[in-house]
Amino acid sequence: MKKLKLLYHVHTNASYDSLNRVSRILGFCKKNNIELLAICDHDSIKNNKKANSIANKMGIKTIPSIEYSSNAGDIIGLFVKNKISSNNCVEILRSIKSQGGITVLPHPYKGHSLEKIPMDLVDLIEIFNPRCNKKDNELAVKLSKKYQKNTIVGADAHLHNELKLAINYFDYDGDHIELNDNEIKKIILNNR
Repeated sequence: MKKLKLLYHVHTNASYDSLNRVSRILGFCKKNNIELLAICDHDSIKNNKKANSIANKMGIKTIPSIEYSSNAGDIIGLFVKNKISSNNCVEILRSIKSQGGITVLPHPYKGHSLEKIPMDLVDLIEIFNPRCNKKDNELAVKLSKKYQKNTIVGADAHLHNELKLAINYFDYDGDHIELNDNEIKKIILNNR
């Protein structure tokens, strides 16, 4: 069994509230042998192409991602090809799925109206976020169990020193993994 490391829910200076530069984030990934990176800027995919260009040279795979502001709270889309202009959470979730993406409910007990979110359209629930208190993270674990959703942990890093606060380790079989989008999606969706 091998381990695959993912640094997920990272913000760059394309987010209004982050100071992280793409080059520093990728330097951290390289130094810590992190193979996958999901930059989730607020309502922006501006730095995804830049990150992908640099990351390819470093042997790091980036997952095109975005953190959408919706009428029910934040929604993260992984493997998003096109930015969605709506702020309706149902439209956002459906659009992410129609693009072949993975839908994530980040920090569910921080700024969300959960009754407005159709859980059947949510693929993963973020069960640890260092910007949330212990109780909110524990409630997120209970929510994931209630709806039988697989989970992910998010760094929610807005500053460089926050990058190390949450890293995902996924198990996979075999001696070699093809880091194509379909294989990565399977690993993320089928592991805890």
